[in-house]
Amino acid sequence: MHWGRQGRLDEAVEVGHPTFDYHDACLMEGVIHLLYKSGRSDDAVAILDERDAEFVEEHPSWFHTNRLWLLGDAGR
Repeated sequence: MHWGRQGRLDEAVEVGHPTFDYHDACLMEGVIHLLYKSGRSDDAVAILDERDAEFVEEHPSWFHTNRLWLLGDAGR
């Protein structure tokens, strides 16, 4: 995601957001890592918290591991 390297994180989130619920070609993990690297872990947690129960059930390990890591980084 070149937007992150150019300091355009909000644009990266906006562009990637429509893919977050898809299994293939999902940009969510990339966006989450860009937000984390920019000190915006709370924003990354918010993206995870938008996922529905079906997404969480299909990706439980990935979801919970990343959510806990980001909550810890955010001091929550």
